Amino acid sequence: MTAARRSVELAPDHCMSRFAMARAAYLMGDLQQFYGEAAAALKINPHDPFLLGNLGTWLSFTGRWEEGTAMVRKAIDLNPKVYPRWWHAALGKDHYRKGEYTAALTEFKNMSLPNWWWNQVELAYTYGQLADGENALAAVTRLLELYPSFDLDKAVMEHRKFSFEQSYIDLAVDGLRKAGVPEKAGRTAKR
Repeated sequence: MTAARRSVELAPDHCMSRFAMARAAYLMGDLQQFYGEAAAALKINPHDPFLLGNLGTWLSFTGRWEEGTAMVRKAIDLNPKVYPRWWHAALGKDHYRKGEYTAALTEFKNMSLPNWWWNQVELAYTYGQLADGENALAAVTRLLELYPSFDLDKAVMEHRKFSFEQSYIDLAVDGLRKAGVPEKAGRTAKR
């Protein structure tokens, strides 16, 4: 936050200074400041795929799904061959929250990040909702290799770090429980 503030002091009209403040505020959980700084960054440079994709993802996660996913789609359309694959998380989570589990799964597979534990969480809860036990088990197994202490309490904690709405957290935990994620680390969930 200190570095972001200094950046704004030095270059208040630079979109990356405003982006730095937006990111810091988002990670600190100060959503009002995040929204303001995100808007300021986009006002300066409304067609930058980096800004659109990142800020759109985080806006989505805070519950501003329509606005955020539209920004992510625009970012991908502006540079369809080279963009961070994790931007598909916002699109997949938007489908997931609406109960569109097959469409969510497509987006989470498009991420193609097998060594990132978050992608395994997304796959696990989606397979859980689809009652696909074999693929759910594979995702949970990989998740626990990457994040051995992961359990349902950690799922709640990790989602809260990124300002997800409680309704989304509840749905994610439901899918993870169905997938076989343990209630407490070290225990095997009943399936």
